[in-house]
Amino acid sequence: MMSRIWVLQLQIFSICYGYDMQCPDQTQRSTRASAICVDPLKYSCLDDSSKSYYVNNKKIIGYSENCTRFDKEGAGKKIVIRGGLDGIKCDKYRYQPIPFLTNVSHQCLFQKSLCTEEGQVVANDSMTNTDVSCRCDYTKGYVFLYRPAHPCFCIPSDEDCSCYLKKCNYNENLSSG
Repeated sequence: MMSRIWVLQLQIFSICYGYDMQCPDQTQRSTRASAICVDPLKYSCLDDSSKSYYVNNKKIIGYSENCTRFDKEGAGKKIVIRGGLDGIKCDKYRYQPIPFLTNVSHQCLFQKSLCTEEGQVVANDSMTNTDVSCRCDYTKGYVFLYRPAHPCFCIPSDEDCSCYLKKCNYNENLSSG
């Protein structure tokens, strides 16, 4: 009787991809913190200037994770690593109305609204602790659909900033108020 011997050959391929580390999204932050930290409440992931670099005149932000230190910064600022922990103003399109904790996020928590609905223009976008304020473009005949808390502007995250085109009588013009 002949016996047959089957040889099974197994090949394992290993592929390593490099990528730029990014901080986890808010929805994944607690999962990441639990995976790498003994005390997940001390987890932080922050912009790290020593790991940032430029490619084609575009800044690529480097990040660092940590499980031992966390800090607090005042409203309108976020914390970054520049040698040590340092507070800087929120990015142009974000704002932070309350004190910032590094174990919560690497960026200011709120995204600024856009004043892009029909007839809207930006009234003020210079603050880092409040949302942008919008106004209706009265120079083109637009007025607020609903009276906002302030007569000349509204804050989209707090109230309806809808505008409509108002028909004026002959020789009448709208004013900013």
